[in-house]
Amino acid sequence: MLPEVFVEALISRAVLLSLQDRPVEARTLLEAAAARAHAEQLFASELRAHNNLAAMMETADSYAEAFEYAERGSALARRRGDRRWESTMRTGSLIPLFHLGRWKEAIALAAEEEPLVKSELARGGLVMIALVHCERGERALARAAVTGGEMLRESDNPGIKAGFAAIEARVLRAEGRPADALASAERGLASMGELGITDTSIKLALVEAVEDALSLNALERAEELLSVPESLDPGLATAFWQAQSARLRARLDAARGAHAGFDERMRAATGLFREGGMVFYVAVTQLEHAEWLTGQHRGADARPLLLEAGATFQALGAIPWLERATQLNARTLEPV
Repeated sequence: MLPEVFVEALISRAVLLSLQDRPVEARTLLEAAAARAHAEQLFASELRAHNNLAAMMETADSYAEAFEYAERGSALARRRGDRRWESTMRTGSLIPLFHLGRWKEAIALAAEEEPLVKSELARGGLVMIALVHCERGERALARAAVTGGEMLRESDNPGIKAGFAAIEARVLRAEGRPADALASAERGLASMGELGITDTSIKLALVEAVEDALSLNALERAEELLSVPESLDPGLATAFWQAQSARLRARLDAARGAHAGFDERMRAATGLFREGGMVFYVAVTQLEHAEWLTGQHRGADARPLLLEAGATFQALGAIPWLERATQLNARTLEPV
């Protein structure tokens, strides 16, 4: 068998295994394909292998590895002068950078790529920078990122279309429009049947939809949405979903006046986010936990959480979150 045919067969088999929820076998084949392609100087196949590895690691919430594979792919594309592949791999690394708390790198990368992006796939990756801008309180920049990707709203690619809807929803919520945000997030969720629950776009859309429903005090809708990740089979309940389910369930139950288990759920969520290197969500969960503790007249327990969360928000430049943590910390120090 010709080397190129053999390598492409490995990649195709790996993709099939991935769709069958057999990630360990799929990764083994993709790594073998990348190594063989490199040895045989089959650059197109090597790029495809790295791209699939990055996507697989992102699906598994292994964001550091996803970024590493995207970096390898973009470096190879740069050496080969393949600007289209380089742009695709670089913009595809924005979600891992967001989760890893490497926001300054993400902003710099997006600024470099924005005037050069040509393909729909790269534009779909680039619009993800709006997440960073929203959490930093940079609403105008977040809106500009979404406006620059308007054409993605009607994409034939379900992943791109769902991803844009999720990001637009986050921007709408940042602009104080939770009802419009929920409608946009639910448009993204319409592609769940085609993409699957572990797809990044669906993860973004579903978490955003629950956030929007909670903002609207639409507790029954939040319950319906949250039941989706809570009912996942163990093989599909990735660390991200376990953590988000615990965090959002605690908030939803508390909104109904049911506080039993809040502590345990928030601690579990914080631990899972920390293990996955999801820096921002560690701090968000700590702040939400501290807010609940303060409401339970447990300010002393809340303060350590607020100090760590505040330090993280400051490092990220997440000013709205930092202000929220600072104000709450001041309240815990007030005499009763």
